[in-house]
Amino acid sequence: SSEKTEMHIFALGQLLPTLPKLDEFDPAEVQAHTYETEEELLLGFAKFTRKVNPDIVSGWNINGFDLPYLYDRHETLFQAPPTYGKQQSILRSHTKKNGVRTFFMYGRIVVDLLEVWRKEHVERSYKLADIAKSCLGATKAPVDYDQIRELQSTERGRSKMATYCVKDAWLVWKLSKTRKKWTNALEMSKVTFVPFQHV
Repeated sequence: SSEKTEMHIFALGQLLPTLPKLDEFDPAEVQAHTYETEEELLLGFAKFTRKVNPDIVSGWNINGFDLPYLYDRHETLFQAPPTYGKQQSILRSHTKKNGVRTFFMYGRIVVDLLEVWRKEHVERSYKLADIAKSCLGATKAPVDYDQIRELQSTERGRSKMATYCVKDAWLVWKLSKTRKKWTNALEMSKVTFVPFQHV
């Protein structure tokens, strides 16, 4: 296949030269970007986003966790939102009447796959672990949330956490690819003349 898939991890503190394998997922090809301060990491990630220049930014519950966290940390440390959009435009946040935040990047489409899944599938649980198991026969890497503080304190621990994070992102990518979410949305957009982001 001519399809090229890259995996990257951004970490605060050094990682092992090769990330540890925790289960069937092999992180050997992951490219690590490590930083000594949170400020450097956040700016490095924003610069990387602009360099890669994606059309779609996606994840599982990114409107509920990832993007609010990144937005708020930038506001705290730099008194300004991150510049993730094209032409170095800022990430914009909007809070709906029900209290739910949504995010916008100029020139990019932000897709929270959890929200898409809720609209298109009836599931007993919408946790990524459960969806990945039922749809892919795959599991999340074995790391518990309450271990994070301890893992962050050592190079080996940070590397284990990095594998966990990359596998999460890989599961989301695999779900969208297996269920042809982008292909279907693009075809629907063409047929209905509705912009891709509104399909």
